[in-house]
Amino acid sequence: MQSQIKPISPVLYDVTVEIPWEEVSKELETAYRKLQQNARIRGFRTGKVPLNVVRQMMGKSVKSEVRKTLVQESLSKAIDEHALELIAIQEMSEPSDVAEGMPLSFNAKFEVRPKIESIDISGLEVEKAVDRVSEEIVDKEIERLREQHADLIIPDPIRPSRKGDILTLDYTVTVEGELKSDLGGTDRQLEIGTGRLLRQLDEGLLELRPEEEKTIAVDLPDNFARKELQGVKAEFAIVVKEIRERKLPELDDEFAKDLSYESMQEMKAALRKELEQAAQKRADSSVREKLVDLLIDKNPVPIPPTLLEKQEKAMRETFLSFQQYAGLEATLDDETGNELRRRAERKVRGALLLGQIARDQKMEITDEDVEQRLEELAKLTGKHVAKLRADYSDRMRENLVAEMMEEKLMAYLLSKATIRDATSIPSNTAEEETNP
Repeated sequence: MQSQIKPISPVLYDVTVEIPWEEVSKELETAYRKLQQNARIRGFRTGKVPLNVVRQMMGKSVKSEVRKTLVQESLSKAIDEHALELIAIQEMSEPSDVAEGMPLSFNAKFEVRPKIESIDISGLEVEKAVDRVSEEIVDKEIERLREQHADLIIPDPIRPSRKGDILTLDYTVTVEGELKSDLGGTDRQLEIGTGRLLRQLDEGLLELRPEEEKTIAVDLPDNFARKELQGVKAEFAIVVKEIRERKLPELDDEFAKDLSYESMQEMKAALRKELEQAAQKRADSSVREKLVDLLIDKNPVPIPPTLLEKQEKAMRETFLSFQQYAGLEATLDDETGNELRRRAERKVRGALLLGQIARDQKMEITDEDVEQRLEELAKLTGKHVAKLRADYSDRMRENLVAEMMEEKLMAYLLSKATIRDATSIPSNTAEEETNP
């Protein structure tokens, strides 16, 4: 086999492969003889069909299969010979036919992982700022817990709806006089005044009473999830079935006991500790992100288009899924799309650099490392380690190994970097403390 590889860019190569007839012929002969052993042709016993009959009756399919096999094997061999790491084949010419005495040839363009000769990790310096947990922040967390454990009650006496209420509604939607049955809802619960709903709809649901009917005109935004409805006017025909308000629990020891604490004092102390631990984790995560950002800025690397497309697609899907989960419109405007692409580019660049560092430093996650991590997880979760071994198989094991490798890489970068400690004052308390 002869191959010629020419770089089009650091991540795109062109290859021309030619396989001599002698190699093609040898592969054909092997295929025919293998087929002969089990060939079933009328008039002959299994395994006794003459080779020339096999060639005559099955030659076309055998040649097609041999051509396919040789193309795959020769392309892989050509890439390996030139020490390239294949990512994706962009295009491939139709291989030549398998013809007596003629070589098999084809041409292909393929993406590869860029070769990174060296990585500069000198001068990595970041600041670690841990948010200080103020009394106000602890109080806000307690208030969040109050709202989370509030009872939903019908107002007594009955009153019109107001911000913060949860309305149970039946509604239909018409667009330009046409009923859109898939946009309507029955017994839908909506919290009003939070900014999650379309503005005109949110405002139109205020000051309504149970059993009241109302039609609310809404201008659907230009980035509405369904393209055919972007920028059009819709009418929501609403029937209010029920209004409920939140009744917050009293801030006393009974409330603390309901949350498995002995007293309000103990709950406050525990919440402060949890918030401080969360602040520490955020600070550690921020340091890791800054280190990778510095690494990317110091070491520009080209990005294979396929890797970028996959990463961008995954980030877009995650973003839209999160919007749907949060009860928001699943939309993606140009500005957000551009930002996601920018983040995808940096994420791919970071992964390429970290992968090269792992190879340069000969980092690996062994079976013993995984077993040790599973034993640690067993102690934390109370599960039997054998159950965890069964759970962490295939894809979950791959994810665990990737997580452990990332930890090892971050530990290596942290050992080479300078980390300056700083105190971060939350913005909502900084002004109070600097302006008494």
